[in-house]
Order: sequence, then C-alpha cells, then structure tokens
Amino acid sequence: MNVCPKCNLQLDEGVKFCTACGEDIVLAETVVVDAEPVIEPTPAPEPEYQTYQAPPQYSINQPGVEPGKNAAIAALVLGIVAVVFSYVALLGLAAGIVGLFMANNAKKESFTGGMMTAGFICALVGTILAGLGTVACISCSCMACMVPTTAPFWYL
Repeated sequence: MNVCPKCNLQLDEGVKFCTACGEDIVLAETVVVDAEPVIEPTPAPEPEYQTYQAPPQYSINQPGVEPGKNAAIAALVLGIVAVVFSYVALLGLAAGIVGLFMANNAKKESFTGGMMTAGFICALVGTILAGLGTVACISCSCMACMVPTTAPFWYL
C-alpha cells in the first residue's frame, strides 16, 4: 500500500496520483516502514463565513424629527383642505374631523409648535363651515318640500 508524501493518505497499489491532494505518486519516493504508518489526515481548512449584519432598525421617531411633528403637518394640511372644500359638505366635514384628531395626536405626543395650533384652528373652522353648509342645505331642502307648488310671494 502506498502513502502520499504530501498528505499522508493511504492509497491503493498502482495509483499514480493522490485522490486527496493530487500529488504525483509515481515521482515521489516511497518510504517503507516496518510497521503500519499512522496516518493523520490533515484537517480541512475551515470555510470562511460571512457574519450576518441585521439591517438598521428605523424608529417612528427618526433622528432630527420631533415627536408629533408629522401629525401636526397632517393636521394643518387637513385643516386647509377642510376650509377650502367646506362648500362640499361631506369632504369638508371629513377632512376637518380627521384634522382635529391629528392635531389631538400631535398634542398627545407633546409637540409644541405653531403648526399644530394652526392645524387645529383650520380644521375647526373648516368643520364648522362645512357643518353650517350641511345644515343650510338640509333646511333649504326641507323648506322646498313644505312650500306649496304655487309661485313664491316675491313673484306676485
């Protein structure tokens, strides 16, 4: 039985190359020892593993952004939308009510800025105007149902 001179692996007779390391067995000198040689396989090199790095965690409160600032901005935008579209009853009411809730959330998050106050006031004014427009529209519709089908008095 042959032994590879490079990696000390026992090889079968007539093998020309080592099956582990590829060493040319024919050209290598064979050393015959009286006893069976103790062959210690060389340990395989440990694979290089890449360490896993978790992606950075983002918080709701990003650095440089005050808590409640985004809610205050939303309240201001919704307040402006409520005032501008107060003549469209449902849109003005919806935007105003949501704007009031956003201003309240900004206050809960202890945001201290004029933007929250402006958003609250705009949302409140828009809600009131849309509410008054809704009441006026409903009352006009009801009055139209109550008036007889004759011509109104100002046409007389």
